[in-house]
Amino acid sequence: MVKKGRSWRIQDGVIPENLRTELDEELRRHQAWLQSLSNPLQPPWVLFPTYERSSVGWRMGAGEDYMGHFRQWYVALDATAQTAYRAVEPEPDGWKGFYDRLR
Repeated sequence: MVKKGRSWRIQDGVIPENLRTELDEELRRHQAWLQSLSNPLQPPWVLFPTYERSSVGWRMGAGEDYMGHFRQWYVALDATAQTAYRAVEPEPDGWKGFYDRLR
């Protein structure tokens, strides 16, 4: 939402200072959130227990952010680490095949 008196119009390739400041603040908040996550990451169904696998929450907002981060983290693991993780965090009912689709 644009606050009264602000313009976020990019002119001549220049981003207005107030927009740049707000974007920088949002980036810092997002980076702080990423750093606050546990390692290893919790599976999505643990962190968002009210979201079913087909929930729209995985395609927008915090669920989308987490799912994207989780996918990157999981596929970066080697096969041995993935197998070990899957043994500790098995897919619950309704999530079967989730890990295999991340590859």
